[in-house]
Amino acid sequence: MKYLVLIFLVSFAFSNSNLNAREFRPMQVPNGSRFDCNTCHTAGGGTALNPFGIDVFNTFLSPKNATGNVNWVSELASIDSDGDGFTNGQELLDPNGEWVIGNPNPGNPADAGNPGFANSTPSSVHDNVFNRKQQIISNLSVVPNPVIFSSNIEFELNQAGEINIELFTANGAHVSKVYTGWKSEGKYLLDFKSVDSQNNKLAKGVYLLNVRLGDASVIYKLIIE
Repeated sequence: MKYLVLIFLVSFAFSNSNLNAREFRPMQVPNGSRFDCNTCHTAGGGTALNPFGIDVFNTFLSPKNATGNVNWVSELASIDSDGDGFTNGQELLDPNGEWVIGNPNPGNPADAGNPGFANSTPSSVHDNVFNRKQQIISNLSVVPNPVIFSSNIEFELNQAGEINIELFTANGAHVSKVYTGWKSEGKYLLDFKSVDSQNNKLAKGVYLLNVRLGDASVIYKLIIE
């Protein structure tokens, strides 16, 4: 009987240690407290890993066990784990993966998106830190804004590459792909119509236009009338 009790106590202590070890992981990524355990899990600690959690476990957890620590680095920040058009770094407001444990969280945590859920994206207007340093995408604007039906997207590229332009609601829900294509350096003017992917008129409100070229990204707020 004493032997069985000892086994139970040892097992409980081990499982409790694992549980406590996991509690600090949200603090090992920028703005991790915004979603707590759901940063990596689908429905709280102990549930299945979401796409971000899978990427962390497969490549960015050291050691790869219950006591492992998350390695928040530029490589993890540059991945778009949930495929919503925003990198993990953009979602957590640290595009380059420069944040380290102990530093203040970048930006406003309430603006962060969940890197493991495609329907949760950053809700504020932030220039990618990498883009601000390199000025790869500059002078982005939508004219006229507010948009009644048709406007122009204006921007300048200081580096050639494939441009991806997508539209999101202010809450981060994906609306449509506006443009994808290769562009050389230079100034550009693209037509923008306030319709969704099925050519239906968009509801009035605030939207976010995300323009990306490689690691560079700019989010522009526009209003649909």
